Amino acid sequence: MSQNCTAWIITARTKSFIIGEAPLYKPRKGEILIRNHAVAVISDCFNMLFNLIGLYLNTFSFILGRDAAGMVVDINKDVTQFHRDQRVIRHLYSSKSGNSIYTAYQLFFLASQTLAVSILFYISFEQGAVLLLAISTSAADLYLLEYLNLLLPSDTPKSLEKILLVWSSTSSIGAIVIQLAIIFGLYVITTVSHANYEFVRSLGAADIFDYQSPTVIIDIVMRLRHMDLCNVYNTISKNKNFIQLAAIAQRL
Repeated sequence: MSQNCTAWIITARTKSFIIGEAPLYKPRKGEILIRNHAVAVISDCFNMLFNLIGLYLNTFSFILGRDAAGMVVDINKDVTQFHRDQRVIRHLYSSKSGNSIYTAYQLFFLASQTLAVSILFYISFEQGAVLLLAISTSAADLYLLEYLNLLLPSDTPKSLEKILLVWSSTSSIGAIVIQLAIIFGLYVITTVSHANYEFVRSLGAADIFDYQSPTVIIDIVMRLRHMDLCNVYNTISKNKNFIQLAAIAQRL
């Protein structure tokens, strides 16, 4: 098996990675060893993390990255859900744990079998890597008690005649939110650029508005005025989004 290669964070003041070697890990109880083929990078979070890395981490040297896709190359003897040469995607433990053996920016890493899932042959590693954050974030926001607290999806969804407004739905999270909301039985209204209308329509969005339109606020207000809006999901935390959503709320 190949030597492990990693992208190290050396100090709290660093602004770049140092490429170097790391041990080749051995799976422990309930763990699998994965050969990395693709990692997910969120540019906004990535830049913020470099600015706050001294606060976020206190153990150096360290390896970043939480979402990746690859091939199972070794398993602990107690693992029953996976086998060698299986294509998988997986979440890693939080970087705050201080343990780099589970992080993504390295050639080989460990993962708990409870945080991994196999992917079908027609899903590329690159596609699979972006599903993890999108699915877990969307599901947490939609179903956890402290957030929207929706019931879990049903195999036979019934229309609830309630509206979910999804702001900026062409991100990976936005795309998953639309699909989960529809499975739940919600009617989805969303905003995207005009170029992405057909994409979000293919996901099931019922009404689509161009967020760049100068009349987008009043257009959405007029559409929602006599409808049962159950909640709003803002997929991108930008000031302009909050301002526009606040303006809509004030008019309803």
